[in-house]
Amino acid sequence: MYDAIVIGHLLKETIFYEDGSKLGPVLGSPCAYTAMAAAALGLQTGMVSKAGYDLGKHVIALKKAGIDVSGVALGEHSTENYLDYTVPEGKKLTFIHKAELIGSLADLPDKYLDAGYFLLCPVDHEITDELLCALYDQGKRRLSMELSGFGGASSAAALFTQAEKEIHLEKITPYFKIVKGGLEDCRHIFGEVKVADAEDLCKIFVNWGAEIGVLTLGEYGAAAYSKKTGLITVPAPDCAVKDLTGAGDVFHAGFIAGYLQQNCIRDGLESGSAASAAVIAKTGGVTPGRFKELKKKQDSLVEASNS
Repeated sequence: MYDAIVIGHLLKETIFYEDGSKLGPVLGSPCAYTAMAAAALGLQTGMVSKAGYDLGKHVIALKKAGIDVSGVALGEHSTENYLDYTVPEGKKLTFIHKAELIGSLADLPDKYLDAGYFLLCPVDHEITDELLCALYDQGKRRLSMELSGFGGASSAAALFTQAEKEIHLEKITPYFKIVKGGLEDCRHIFGEVKVADAEDLCKIFVNWGAEIGVLTLGEYGAAAYSKKTGLITVPAPDCAVKDLTGAGDVFHAGFIAGYLQQNCIRDGLESGSAASAAVIAKTGGVTPGRFKELKKKQDSLVEASNS
């Protein structure tokens, strides 16, 4: 049985950094980062995506990294964007093309349907509500949301108003057991928020119907809330930072990997934080080299944080 099926568009991404350097186009997207990290951490991982033939070589690389890509359909267009860190607001995304929506169970191979978890990691709302409902009915609360593509930091800024984002999220959150986001995602959805708001933000998703709300806090670590455990926080591991792109997505994979072991939220937070710290020390988009020895580095960081 698969541990995790990751769903969302693959992304052809060009990144412009604050120092004036440029990277790309490279393989990106919440789906790609999450799936690559999940496989590197030892989870039996499958992927459901739609992309253009121009990303075919990257799909082969994902397969070589241990990801089952039989749910990836290649067509005319990939989702493509510019990610700009040079702008005054700190980050701007511009979409050039978008692939087709991922809209029904027919997009998933039958062998995926009994997976341990479905990690829904869209770039920008490409996973339809109809598919959410069908996956919920099929899996009964085995869904985990990456908030960035449901109105958060990777979503097109002008697609929905703030009120529309909140209404939509309140509608779909009951389908999910876990909602995972970051402070940046919450700023896109709720307006100005601070680290001190972490518990209240996690509670919003639980009050809307999720079992666990998880929030990454950058240099301040990570937090999670459930009605059973209350608020749990962990500090950020000491680490070098070279490129933060994809950090939250890798955290998502690490959280699921840790949580699956003991059904323990704290284990998930520590695992997610360590996995993210190990990856941001390198750059280059989603490449096998960036995730090489991720499990070993993650284990070392978790051990150091517990000593």
